[in-house]
Amino acid sequence: MRKMKVFDLNLAEAAGRFYLMMVGTLILGFLGQMTLATIFAFLLAIRFILGVSYRKTDKKANVGKLTRISEEEKDTMLRKAA
Repeated sequence: MRKMKVFDLNLAEAAGRFYLMMVGTLILGFLGQMTLATIFAFLLAIRFILGVSYRKTDKKANVGKLTRISEEEKDTMLRKAA
């Protein structure tokens, strides 16, 4: 099952969508299809700005995912990330 979520986009996907928009627009621009390039860029830009994602969701996997972490676990995770 796919679920659409808004403002759910990581940096890698955002960069990928940006480059996809630019490549598509440049190719259509060089082919002389300015109207199609404009529509294509507009649609991808709106999708990029809103952060729309279509990810598969498993209902069983989402159950019980919200838990609080202790301060010690938070500190260790921040050290690993840094």
